[in-house]
Amino acid sequence: QAAALTETASWTPGATRAETLAALFEAGAQALQALRARHPASLDGCRLVVRTGVSSSYVGVAPMDLSAPSARSEQQLRAVAKALAQEALGAEAAAHDVRWRIEASQAHVCVLSLESALVAGLQALAQAQRMKLASCQPAIVERLDSELKASRRRRDARTLVWTELDPSGGRHAALGFIRLVDG
Repeated sequence: QAAALTETASWTPGATRAETLAALFEAGAQALQALRARHPASLDGCRLVVRTGVSSSYVGVAPMDLSAPSARSEQQLRAVAKALAQEALGAEAAAHDVRWRIEASQAHVCVLSLESALVAGLQALAQAQRMKLASCQPAIVERLDSELKASRRRRDARTLVWTELDPSGGRHAALGFIRLVDG
């Protein structure tokens, strides 16, 4: 039986990113320990699935001609994904793990980046809890996937816009958006 926990980092104005991540990992460990206390069955070996916000990730979709086999090569896709992340994140791109996937249309590449320190910390947290980090991706990806399917089915256009709270309780300066047209 699956259980869902939602835990957010408690930002402290002026805190470093390392301090914020440490607070998130501690809060996550406490939440998982509380879940263990309430669960009669052992959670050892369970899969940990994590969804991140905009402050630790990037999502972008790039049109790409994938008709040639060389365009689909691992090397070519890696180069495109890294270039897109570099353009979007600037100097911060070096601190991110970059992933990609070819969209169902075969005409676009979806690029995802996650803060490397976040992924490493979540792997350590899962291991300390005797769990397996099964998935870590930006929360918007699940919504993007469902909206892509709906857009294809209805053959319409829609725009997804997302952000999250910042340390002051206002909206984070990072705003993401993707325009979908006929999926």
